[in-house]
Amino acid sequence: MLEKPPEVSAHAPAQPGRLRTVVTSRLANPTRDWMLAPRRWGMAVGVMTFVVSCLSLGALYWLGRDALQENVRDELRQLAVAASAVVDMTAHEQLTDKSQMGSPEHLKTLAPLVAFHKDFPQIKYLYTIRVRDGKQSFVLDTWFDPAIAARGPGALSPIGEPYASDSPAEDRLTLEAINQGKPYASENVFTDEYGAFISGSAPLHDAAGQVVGYVGMDLTMDDFYADMRPIAVALLVGLVVAATLSIGTGMSVTSYLRQRQKTRATESAHEMLVARVLESLNDGMVVLRRVRDDRGRETFAFEVVQANPAAGRIAGLSPAQLKGRPLRDALPGLGDPRLEEACARVARNGVIFQEERQVVRPDWKGWLQVTMVKVDERVVLALADISARKQHEEELELSRAHAITTERAKSQFLANLSHEVRTPLNAILGMSHLLQGTHLSQEQMEYLTAIHESGDALLSVINDVLDYSKIEAQAVQIEKTAFDPRNFLHRLQDQFAPLAKCKGLEFVCELSPELPRQVVSDPARLRQVVMNILTNALKFTELGQIALRASVDAASRSWRIEVTDTGTGISPEMHEEIFKPFTQGDPSTTRRYGGTGLGLAICSRLVKLLGGRIELASQPGLGSTFTICLPL
Repeated sequence: MLEKPPEVSAHAPAQPGRLRTVVTSRLANPTRDWMLAPRRWGMAVGVMTFVVSCLSLGALYWLGRDALQENVRDELRQLAVAASAVVDMTAHEQLTDKSQMGSPEHLKTLAPLVAFHKDFPQIKYLYTIRVRDGKQSFVLDTWFDPAIAARGPGALSPIGEPYASDSPAEDRLTLEAINQGKPYASENVFTDEYGAFISGSAPLHDAAGQVVGYVGMDLTMDDFYADMRPIAVALLVGLVVAATLSIGTGMSVTSYLRQRQKTRATESAHEMLVARVLESLNDGMVVLRRVRDDRGRETFAFEVVQANPAAGRIAGLSPAQLKGRPLRDALPGLGDPRLEEACARVARNGVIFQEERQVVRPDWKGWLQVTMVKVDERVVLALADISARKQHEEELELSRAHAITTERAKSQFLANLSHEVRTPLNAILGMSHLLQGTHLSQEQMEYLTAIHESGDALLSVINDVLDYSKIEAQAVQIEKTAFDPRNFLHRLQDQFAPLAKCKGLEFVCELSPELPRQVVSDPARLRQVVMNILTNALKFTELGQIALRASVDAASRSWRIEVTDTGTGISPEMHEEIFKPFTQGDPSTTRRYGGTGLGLAICSRLVKLLGGRIELASQPGLGSTFTICLPL
């Protein structure tokens, strides 16, 4: 048997021993026993769970019970109204004295009500009441019929016998409803020696529509109790489940609290490990908290709670010297109001703040990446020295700017050189053309033709170099002009069809009827692109045909120009390379056909400047199809 600990007087000396230590510990921390007793918490949570479950199940049980009772009342009101409809009110008004009991008029008036009673065995008692001057008296009683009376013991009420129930309140509510012409069903369940029942009524009207009485009815509650049995069984099952759930919940809480105690020990070891990791980091880590005023209210200033050695090196102070310092004084060159505003925003909204800052101090100059994140109720400030990276970025930016300048200068030089070479070359070609109109020998004409063809080839190379230089120097101007694509393509047909015929090739031009009458683009640059592709098709096709087609793609709101040939074709691995400068599909192409490899590169860039794209579909030996897609 446990002994009651002795009471300690305020003037008595403290008794040494274990008991005093326990009592003192409990007074200092009354929740300590609970925190150290997971089983008690588990039992408390289990009991609470069981109580809440029982209350919930009880509420559901009563809601179901009320709903079923309301269904019984609705059925009672409907049956009472239906019973009132079978009563012959003219004959009913003639029955005024008990001497009329068993008369032909009485039996004739009672017969429909008896038949109604027999059709609905759930009706326990069915009768009619006459109401005059606030007094109620019986008129018809279905117990008069032997078949009804055989259902159980009961007392027959003769005609004219005064009526009064055992509940004056129920009589008053019944008369109020009847006088308003409404059916009535009692809110209470009555029980007598014959069982449980609920009473109801429906008004009876005379020929003038006045309420002269009512049909009374007692409905047995047997069906109600039968419907309640499954609910009661479900309640018992629910209680068993609730008990099982409560036990399981209590055990889970107990297990959780025990695991939490173990976790706390692990967290302590983890905190020590984190502290050691912070000390070994090369990046500065500073933990901040809000400064409180004399009244304990938080201000907008922050102070250092903890700092690692790397942060001390950045600040020029030791971690011990940083601790407790305001942020503005702890980090010279960083602790400006803007940083404190960012720190307050991180603490308030939990957002992550990051920026790069240049720090200039008498003893150090460099760049720091500042990152702030909220951890619990504090803000962790990370400082990473990125001076080397910023210096490398500056060097890369200088190199990039120098490369761009050099490239532009090269492109400008090539453009100027091409202009300087093209001017005298045009003069040579013009003079050679004039010279062809003079009287020359056959040998002289051959020499002159070779000069003219070589000049044309050189001029084509110079034009390609000049166009590519303009594109590289971003000096190409794209004009937006409305033109008829049909006329545009027919002129190209007129130009290339004779050339194809001279080479023994068929030239086909197919234009879709959906092609619009007018499109907006740069016709000069588009003509340059299509002519370049048609020229290549003529150059690399020995047999077959060349087709120029145009169609509309309604889905992408674009129109297409396709150039298809039956020439040598291009291998799949060269489909992307061929649009790069100074690249041709076959190294032998330059030796056989000549060219610089700039034509398709120029075409690709011009089409991009026009807002479209160029596609290639080709297989070696099966020809090629170049498709130019332009927006409508």
